[in-house]
Amino acid sequence: MLTNCCPAAAALPTITPVTCAERFGQIQKIIFQRLMNGSTRNGIVDGTSTGQAGLLASWTALKAASNDTKIAVSPFVENPTPDGGDAITVGGGNESLNGAERVIGSNPVGMSVKLNNVPQVTIADLKKLMCEALGNNLGVYLVNENGQIMGIKETVSSGGSTTTTWYPMPIQTLFVGDKQLGGLQADDFNDLTFKFKPGYSDSSAILTLDASALAL
Repeated sequence: MLTNCCPAAAALPTITPVTCAERFGQIQKIIFQRLMNGSTRNGIVDGTSTGQAGLLASWTALKAASNDTKIAVSPFVENPTPDGGDAITVGGGNESLNGAERVIGSNPVGMSVKLNNVPQVTIADLKKLMCEALGNNLGVYLVNENGQIMGIKETVSSGGSTTTTWYPMPIQTLFVGDKQLGGLQADDFNDLTFKFKPGYSDSSAILTLDASALAL
């Protein structure tokens, strides 16, 4: 929400030039992870002896973990459909100057996918994540058809060294629906939906591993 825009900066921001187009493609798997490991933010440090975010083995190790760092990977998902993310406005008509509405923020971005013909024992496991989302302690990484991962990328420079860490994107309102029967001419399916917090993509980036993340 745009709650405090004062004082204004000394000058308008410098807009980073576009030197290479960015397009993620189709979401095919979703990686879930708790946002916090106790009092520490969950993340994968890249390029150090304690973390190699660009290696599939690093993610495989997190999948096998038995603590707060563990990741849970969905089966293949289909029909990924975003919605929301539009402006929150006030005013309009005689209520505001020139009848123009004022933008005061943005709505969450919703994401829905279908789990087609997935055994319900798997669905039951996914439903357990709904309790995690209730506590606002759940995030996701997205995996595309090329096996790349989208997450939050943060780079910090200190003492002449630079550290890059990848974090899950926080989500809320996770819902995993019951089985819908497709009959003779359609797939059986379960719906899975969640919402990203406004601004979730501001620090997002795409990570390419040494092998496809679809293998997770």
